[in-house]
Amino acid sequence: MPRGISTKRGKNKGMKYEEKIAESLKKFNLICDNYESAGGSEKPDQYIRINNKCYYIEIKQSKSADYGQIAIKYSLEKEQWYITKDNANLDKQSKINLIEEANFLEKINNLWNETPKRFTVDRNEFTEADMNFDYDYFSKGGEVWGDYSISLICDYYNAIDVYYIQIKGLGLFYMGQNPANLEIPALDGITKLRARIKRANSRHIKNYNFFIALKFQVEKSLRSKLSLDNENFLLQLSNSK
Repeated sequence: MPRGISTKRGKNKGMKYEEKIAESLKKFNLICDNYESAGGSEKPDQYIRINNKCYYIEIKQSKSADYGQIAIKYSLEKEQWYITKDNANLDKQSKINLIEEANFLEKINNLWNETPKRFTVDRNEFTEADMNFDYDYFSKGGEVWGDYSISLICDYYNAIDVYYIQIKGLGLFYMGQNPANLEIPALDGITKLRARIKRANSRHIKNYNFFIALKFQVEKSLRSKLSLDNENFLLQLSNSK
């Protein structure tokens, strides 16, 4: 079996948690315009009614969750990594802006000095040895990490009109701005960027690519007294419509 391929099936924990929150919101009639959970797409996870106005909300099952990824390619001519900007929608462009603000591509190009076989060997000539070369160099201790201000993730979400985030076990937080004036704390912690190799859901040995994963890690002591897991809070929101 090619390296990196997953044999797991079914929904991940994040999707299950999103669905749980969606059911609770439906119970109290808090979802705006029959909005459907994102379910892994690029749109926000929920769109809920607070004080008779609608707001997008991101929902995370983990306090160190991923919040997206973007593919990177290698230019043989320039001998450097880059991001394709053609036909970038708002979500992708916001991710690109975050990565550029952090100068993370520059860091990748400084640390990844080998030319990946993925971009130099034709598919019909590609061998397991080529795959192993890429995995050994770019994966085994070769992943590139960077820690940055939490303002980067707030700016990213604000650019796509998202100002609130629900984190399982921690509660509800605002990011950058608090337009609904809820009595909740601001998201605090660090933005983390990670360059990595990742296989597509395919058994062909060349079906893998390189990505920058966007993550955040919250401050350990961060807690909110309000949560979408709390039905008393949901009832309060329902009564304030």
